[in-house]
Amino acid sequence: MPTPLKTIFNALTRRPVLALLDQCVASGTRFLAFLLIGRFAGPTELGVYTIIVAMVIGTNLIQEALIARPYQVFLQRMSTRRQRSFSGSTLTQFIGLAALFAVLSIVGGVAFGLWKGWDSNFTLLAFALAIQLPGTLCWDFSRRYAFAKLNMGGAIVIDTGLAIVQIGSLLVIHGVTSRLTALHAVLAVGTSSLVVGLAALGYWSIEFSLSRKRLWLDAVKNFRFGSWLLIGQFIGFVQGYSIPYLLAATVGMEATGIFMACQQVVLLSNPFLLGISNWLGPQLASTHHLGGLLGLARLTRLSYLTLGGLMSAFWLVLVFYGELAIGLLFGDKYIGYGNMLAFLGATMVGFALSIAGTAALAAMNRTRIIMVGTFCGTIMGFATFFPFVYVWGLSGAAAALGLGSLTSGMVHVVGFEWCFKRENHNWIAEG
Repeated sequence: MPTPLKTIFNALTRRPVLALLDQCVASGTRFLAFLLIGRFAGPTELGVYTIIVAMVIGTNLIQEALIARPYQVFLQRMSTRRQRSFSGSTLTQFIGLAALFAVLSIVGGVAFGLWKGWDSNFTLLAFALAIQLPGTLCWDFSRRYAFAKLNMGGAIVIDTGLAIVQIGSLLVIHGVTSRLTALHAVLAVGTSSLVVGLAALGYWSIEFSLSRKRLWLDAVKNFRFGSWLLIGQFIGFVQGYSIPYLLAATVGMEATGIFMACQQVVLLSNPFLLGISNWLGPQLASTHHLGGLLGLARLTRLSYLTLGGLMSAFWLVLVFYGELAIGLLFGDKYIGYGNMLAFLGATMVGFALSIAGTAALAAMNRTRIIMVGTFCGTIMGFATFFPFVYVWGLSGAAAALGLGSLTSGMVHVVGFEWCFKRENHNWIAEG
């Protein structure tokens, strides 16, 4: 292989780059699904599907906090044999969680059937969630298993497979029926996620072994680690998904639509940040295990300086060219909201700092501080929302959201530095 091509190939196969590519595939698939549903099904069905997606995100957060994040931290500290039994315990916890949500969906379907009728759209959607929720959890578990093993190539294969099957299913449904509904989308997305996730877990099945003696102990260990994470995740979830409702109640639906359009421009940086996050969490856990506290501190500081610097540059681009970007993407009706984009850009700087800070705190098993940082940011956002909206209108809502995000990021950074100094001082004193 010629030297230039070999250099490019080596650069593209590095783990951080693979993580970024994987997140681009995952985010692109989600965007295309929304685009197809919006175009073929219309705004009403898209609205119904958006509510379903919010429920799915909520279940994924539970799995991330109680299963995936503890797994990626504890796995790095175990021998190869113990890793297999711990993987088996974690797999069992995922199956239990998926079964729980399937049962709850079926119960909800029966309740809606008795109330609204068995052919009601609510009833059918509730029953469809019995496939959607376990399917999405299965896909999410399989890719996070790959992340924990630092197998970024495996994650790309999983997400590429999902993209082909999921988008292909939506196109086939529309081609055969000449229509696409939220129910069709839920069934297609859920089934494709389940198929791809089961295929990946089947491929890795030899890496799992079940120890009945360790099953309950591992579950308790994961829960103790993830309980504070779950509280923080829930607080952040409420903050993120309450803003549209607050805007609708205070400034109206048209202004809410403008706000969400501006937010989509800001979220163009999400594939980069989420891709780095998928790699950084397991990497920091491994660094802490192999390189100790000093190694963890070096990589963490490099991470929040790099991520914070890049997102600050992205923020400046939004300040100077954000209004041009939203006009090109959404049309002339959205021009005139450059100030709001500038305020919203601050949320990504705070998010970047939180990514590095929370990953490092999780590696140190300091999950309570993660929750405290998220809580502080949420309180700051809500405390300033109404005064800012009263003074600046829609731009005030963006300013409150940006201030809340920056608060969370700074608390997570300061929290890590405080934990590092405390543990390093104790280590020196004991030495």
